[in-house]
Amino acid sequence: MILTYNDCKNKYGSQYNINKAIKNGELYQLEKGIYSYKSYEPELQIISTKYPNAVFTMNSAFYYHNLTDTIPEKYHLATSKSSAAISDKRVIQRYENSATLELGVIIKEIDSGVSIRIYNKERMLLELIRNKNNIPFTNCHALVPLTICSNLTAKKITITKSINNITNFIGYCCSSSKYSTILFS
Repeated sequence: MILTYNDCKNKYGSQYNINKAIKNGELYQLEKGIYSYKSYEPELQIISTKYPNAVFTMNSAFYYHNLTDTIPEKYHLATSKSSAAISDKRVIQRYENSATLELGVIIKEIDSGVSIRIYNKERMLLELIRNKNNIPFTNCHALVPLTICSNLTAKKITITKSINNITNFIGYCCSSSKYSTILFS
């Protein structure tokens, strides 16, 4: 279990008692402001606890939804435009409009038993289309067929604006002719 500084302060009462618990081996300081009763916690759990209002998106979300086998080098987090900048070198922050930040957010348990806030697959399809120029071809050629043809709940995708651009993008990214013809109605 991971504790924040405020959790520890509530439990131990003061910084002195927190330091005493650390010295006695009862508590471990994993990072500044992050503590645990165990000497090791998964980095994903630390990131999720450190940034509780952020949402895993883009490369991280594609990976945790098993839509790509490329392990992201950094954690991609979406935050409100009014949020402070995240200075953690392990994180790539994407600012999102406050009105749309929570759309499509789900709580997903990852294999290691860590629960994270992450965009659902339908939202990730929209993010894929919105950020098509920022995704390398080596990643997107596998993402588009998997995203559109896997277990999405929507049977049809209705897009009235920029249908030619989207169709060209899908055709460009799909190496198999099986997926290159997709009907939009």
